[in-house]
Amino acid sequence: MNALLALWGCGPAPDGVVLAPSREERVERAVGRGLSAIDARTLAEDVVLRLDVPIGLSAIRTYRPQDPLVEALLTRAVGRLDQGGDPRRRFWDPASSWPADQDYTWVPVAGKVVSPNFALVEALYCTQHPLRPETVAWTCGTLRDDGGRMSGHAAWILQVAVEQGCVPRGATCLDALRDELVAASRRPPDLGSTDGRDLFAEVVLFGTLAGATPLALAPAVDTLVDHQDDSGSFGSPGDDSFPALHATVAATWALAAWQAASDPGSSGH
Repeated sequence: MNALLALWGCGPAPDGVVLAPSREERVERAVGRGLSAIDARTLAEDVVLRLDVPIGLSAIRTYRPQDPLVEALLTRAVGRLDQGGDPRRRFWDPASSWPADQDYTWVPVAGKVVSPNFALVEALYCTQHPLRPETVAWTCGTLRDDGGRMSGHAAWILQVAVEQGCVPRGATCLDALRDELVAASRRPPDLGSTDGRDLFAEVVLFGTLAGATPLALAPAVDTLVDHQDDSGSFGSPGDDSFPALHATVAATWALAAWQAASDPGSSGH
């Protein structure tokens, strides 16, 4: 009976019985190993870094505000990359400003695909520079790709705007994007390449940010954790390129976000 109780989490394991770690324990370990891998990968002064790294680390900091490694990694990345000119720096510097008297930097045209960063920046500064209805329409129409990378970025853009109170969730397609990403997380993933792993990590990440329940994404979270290598990287085996670092940042951010969603009392909520 004691063994049965232990297996169901209702009592201590009998002597000699080792219980498998829970999903939450595996995720916590994976986040720690992911941060260690990012640390090891970014130590060299000549390593290739892009703004995706401090953006991801600044988000992870919201979930782990007392983590000295996260602070050190963010300081390192910002110190190398932040020249004060890219508007996305507001992710780690809330004082960054886009004055309302400045022009919009792009014109959303239905059917014309451009970098999602244009809409992301507009959403990021929407408390200073109103989010245009045509930008929401473009994000919900032209940018979507049925749960793929662009649907993920569309969900991120709208989540940023909704979270800041710039547009009601019901006036966006964020619920539909959430459902798209959950559906995508259940399709057989291509995890043989770094790009495939990166895409899968983003599906989990942006699905979580869009409001998918932790249970809905739990199978994808298990798969993601299963594909972290011994070094903590989420890139394909032996890949030490920037895309492998990007995949590791995306996956670590995704797992930290999923942890926070699983624990509403955490600092990220």
